[in-house]
Amino acid sequence: MKDKKLTKTVRFRCSETEYAKIARMSKPYGSFSQLFRECLFSEKRVFIDPKSFLERMNPLTTSINRVGNNINQIAKFLNTTGVNDYALMQQWFDAFAEYKSLLQEVQDEICKLYSY
Repeated sequence: MKDKKLTKTVRFRCSETEYAKIARMSKPYGSFSQLFRECLFSEKRVFIDPKSFLERMNPLTTSINRVGNNINQIAKFLNTTGVNDYALMQQWFDAFAEYKSLLQEVQDEICKLYSY
């Protein structure tokens, strides 16, 4: 990037508060321009569309909440009644396995957002 001649200008408007934040953030880079170049062209950058992220996470979050509620209900029943029912305990273990699987799906979706 340094060997290319910088001939174009980019301008945009921002609020006083945003300007102050940008000014603080740009200090280590020496200029606004260098800060923006680093943010836009660095290999470490990650851009996530919040709407897309929430749309992809909503069904998983709903499923995780349902499974979590089931686990809590089964655990409460087992703890309050003292029942040592193998079938019920198996339900608890199955629900917990599903819960772990859904958490893995969430992690996978987050990883997809970070890869481009």
